[in-house]
Amino acid sequence: MIEKEPFISIKLQTRTPLWTGNADRNTGDIKTSNIWGNIRWWYENISRMYAKKVCDPTVKEKCQLNHKNFWIDLIAGKTADEALDNQEICPACKLFGCAGWSGKLKLVVEEKGGRKIQDIRVPSRTKKNKEEKPLMRSLSGKMFAGEDRLVLHFYKRKEISLQEKDMLRLTIRMISDYAAIGGRTSQGNGVVQVMTEDDGNLAFENPQYLKENLSNSTKSFFFIKFNLIFNESIATIIKQEGFWGLKNSGKIAKLAWENNWRKYGFIPIGFHIRDTTRRMERDKNLRHKLFGERGEGSKILVSHGYKVNEKTVQVRIWGYGDNELFVRIEEVIKKYLNLNKNLFSETYNRYNEVKIANYTKLTDNDIINQYIAGRS
Repeated sequence: MIEKEPFISIKLQTRTPLWTGNADRNTGDIKTSNIWGNIRWWYENISRMYAKKVCDPTVKEKCQLNHKNFWIDLIAGKTADEALDNQEICPACKLFGCAGWSGKLKLVVEEKGGRKIQDIRVPSRTKKNKEEKPLMRSLSGKMFAGEDRLVLHFYKRKEISLQEKDMLRLTIRMISDYAAIGGRTSQGNGVVQVMTEDDGNLAFENPQYLKENLSNSTKSFFFIKFNLIFNESIATIIKQEGFWGLKNSGKIAKLAWENNWRKYGFIPIGFHIRDTTRRMERDKNLRHKLFGERGEGSKILVSHGYKVNEKTVQVRIWGYGDNELFVRIEEVIKKYLNLNKNLFSETYNRYNEVKIANYTKLTDNDIINQYIAGRS
């Protein structure tokens, strides 16, 4: 039975557009199923940080509850968790559900306001269509800024342990502080932040468990943040059509850049940063392994630039893989990432420059240890 009141409610605001899409790939209401699936994906991977065996729900070897054996265990005096463990139901399936098991958790997404952004189309520098015109990438989604909020209400369907609650809190904190949520996160969408008044809802009840059970896996997440500082205001650069793709794109495109920066404080430069970083990796096989190719997803995700001040935006890059991949992508960023050449239009970049500042890199273990120590 679902409890009447949520045990955790979290208010979010967006830093870059949140996209969940529908069957027509259009943005309307935010789709709970997309947010649910995204949170589950993070929960699965965070569980692996704690050396938990987690099934892959996309393959045949996924969890499935045998009801007969489950009830036999319950009648014999075992708890529901013990009965689930007996069938090796993984931690993610315990909480979110699997075949034969409805899970312990229900998510309700509440939209308080929220506005669709003015869509933007950004041309690629390198990829062309059959007519030798640049391929266009589109940016759409909803922003929850000002007085608007996106609220995640988590309800208990069944009893949830302290460890499960803390793992869920850890999942939400890592998404908010270092990654993104929703669809098209590899293309810049979905950077969110938890509202300050809800910080207490994410306080851990049993931090000692998180500290003592963290494993040292050879596979991990890595998170990179840095600021891009321009030598004049971003509004001025947009007005002068200085960013790549603005020159000759027409008044509507320029107006979209101006309105989205003025209203919501972001610029759609994730495409540029991703393309630039991808091209810097000379090894074709490694490039495909890092950034994906047709039929295979990217291990590297890049945000658009979101506002720090009138001349500065912050960018996130994060991913998952072997430690050597983390070392390689950082090497590419620090040694070869030439944003002066690739962020600006060809006729404008001689007059402007951008500096990378406040560069930080963290592994998942670093972040969890900071959280446990009370620093974020």
